[in-house]
Amino acid sequence: MFPKFFIFSFPKNMQLNEKMKVQLLFTSLSSLTGVVFYILFKLPFDTLFLWAMLFSSLMHLFFYIIFKRLSPTGLALMGYVNIILMGMVIHSTGGVLSPYTVIFAAILISNITFGIATRWDLPLVIGVYLSVVGLEYFGVITKPSISTYMLYDNSPATIIAFMASVLMFLFMAGYLEKIIVRNLEDQLFKEHEKNEAYKEQITKVNSTYHIGFMSAQLIHEIRNPLTAINAFIAISLKEGKMEPQLREDLQSVSSVMNHFNDLVNKLSKFVKPGDGEKGELSLNELVDISIAVLKMDPLYKYINYVKNYDTSKIFSVYGCREEILQVFYNLLKNAADAIQGMGSQKGIIEVTMEDSGEYIKSTVKDNGKGMDLTVLKNTFENFFTTKKQGMGLGMGIVKSILDSHKTELHIKSEPGKGSEMSFLLPKHSPVKELTL
Repeated sequence: MFPKFFIFSFPKNMQLNEKMKVQLLFTSLSSLTGVVFYILFKLPFDTLFLWAMLFSSLMHLFFYIIFKRLSPTGLALMGYVNIILMGMVIHSTGGVLSPYTVIFAAILISNITFGIATRWDLPLVIGVYLSVVGLEYFGVITKPSISTYMLYDNSPATIIAFMASVLMFLFMAGYLEKIIVRNLEDQLFKEHEKNEAYKEQITKVNSTYHIGFMSAQLIHEIRNPLTAINAFIAISLKEGKMEPQLREDLQSVSSVMNHFNDLVNKLSKFVKPGDGEKGELSLNELVDISIAVLKMDPLYKYINYVKNYDTSKIFSVYGCREEILQVFYNLLKNAADAIQGMGSQKGIIEVTMEDSGEYIKSTVKDNGKGMDLTVLKNTFENFFTTKKQGMGLGMGIVKSILDSHKTELHIKSEPGKGSEMSFLLPKHSPVKELTL
């Protein structure tokens, strides 16, 4: 935007608070330069300009010195004082015609850049500017006597000093713009890294649950014949007439089968989904993570995700964080897949949180293709899927997790009208099963 040598540039690895501290010193020196210009070149401004710039220089220097002890309230107050000082500068440099009105914008940009902006900044800027102009217009305060002719009647050095003081603040606004752009780039990069980490976390959990769920089904299939074989051996050993060698062989087989059955039982406990450690968790966070990960996929990026709840309120419940995250992700992904199958229709997924006192009701609703009675009946059947590349395990895992949390998934769906899936979770450790 400006020649590189005109604009102060921070090192790329300098933290934002360090940049703020340098900005305080830079503003102090800039205000002091205004004082020096006023005295040396006899700028045709009211003496109020001199005192305002001197106070600004000392104030910013003071805040620079005590920067480590500064509180957010102190920084906010500094911003308010800056705005009032600029009102004084504008009054002393021409009022409505003052070229220094641009500094109001620089102050607002600076506050936003360093994260110290408040909701009162813009109203105060507007109020101060209108107050100065209004009070001048109605003669409550002295109208500025400076004019273009008076300014040009000064020496070339005075004109140059005046232009330099204005350009100095323009350059300051320019470098603040660079900081804003760099901060946005850093935030986007950090957001991308965070979402990638969330995606990796969900992928790992998803894979673990798929493996665990399939293993649990396999164990279930193995356990049935094991039980039958053990029962047959036990009955056979009770027979009185049996060759000693055959009895010994059956006892050996029984011992091995019992050992094998113990291993299956231990493995069953190890891979069973829904046995994660439970505690207090935020449903808001899990919804945000799930949506952020889905938006990383080009197929789901342009779906309209609507949060029908007060996002400033934390909906805390009792449960296993990783498992409930898996529930939300599976439900949202199923909704997104149902919408994806609708072609050009604008997809909407609504997430609702309802606080009923002891419980939080979570609902995921979509305007996708919906499900008929056959699909609804088989929703929780293992390996049942309507997707070309689906495994048919997602809803089974959801059911297993919610079962372990003593709750259930309630489904409403009609072909062509979308689906709605709801479940309850307690705010504290539940003592009974939850039903909608």
